[in-house]
Amino acid sequence: MKVGPVPKISGLVITLNEERHIRKCLESLSWVDEIIVVDSESRDQTVAIAKEFTELVYIRPWPGFPVQRNFGISKATGQWILVLDADERIPHEARQEILTWLESSEADDYAAALVPRKNFFFGKWIQYGGAYPDPQYRIFRKGKVRYDEATLDTPLVSGPIKNLTNPFDHLTGETVADRVRKISRETNYKARTLLERSARASWVDILFRPIVNFVKFYILKQGFRDGIEGYIQSGFASFHTFLRYAKYFEILRQRQNTNGPIKQMTSDSSGPGER
Repeated sequence: MKVGPVPKISGLVITLNEERHIRKCLESLSWVDEIIVVDSESRDQTVAIAKEFTELVYIRPWPGFPVQRNFGISKATGQWILVLDADERIPHEARQEILTWLESSEADDYAAALVPRKNFFFGKWIQYGGAYPDPQYRIFRKGKVRYDEATLDTPLVSGPIKNLTNPFDHLTGETVADRVRKISRETNYKARTLLERSARASWVDILFRPIVNFVKFYILKQGFRDGIEGYIQSGFASFHTFLRYAKYFEILRQRQNTNGPIKQMTSDSSGPGER
């Protein structure tokens, strides 16, 4: 229960086929004043579960992360908006810090807060390899933020930003298949973005950048300290880079063969269920 003059807080979650995660996510938001769920036409029990927690469930086709989040923000009535993905959770310590900060006069001077994130892979918290503290924009003052619809998931904040210290949890990959799906979705977008921004790449990038990234995350950022999970995560980071450039060259060749422009892409095409 909140005590003191805490301003009204809206929780926002966007979903697509998240029946495995959505209940725990919304339970971790049970302390906010309202919960808004924007669902992208899920085919499982996501909507039914969400309606156990809130009446504010909106169902609309998937237009990309930024557009969907901006729609959810437009429906919020709270002075502050707390944004989560379905595979994220707010533990007790983070909740208490958020509430204490928002009821303080200090919060009046800020437009948003960065919150550290604990990423879990195979059920283990990945502490090294650059995976922590992984600060994320998750708390915004209403009217002070919108998501950039020309990027994957970047909020544009108008005003000062507070750094909080207690982390929230992110179940980044419960299985190898989960992680591969996320990487495929992210690299689809990033390969197209490279071309749209007229970035140049060569065989040197696809040959050496994956190796450099593995060394960076596994050795320089000490991913080896996370055991086998750290090795796998560093391997995925290397694979992510390789796949981004492989898809870049694939799209470039398709464009050259057809002598036409690549399709303009203003947001990622895959839904939040693949995130």
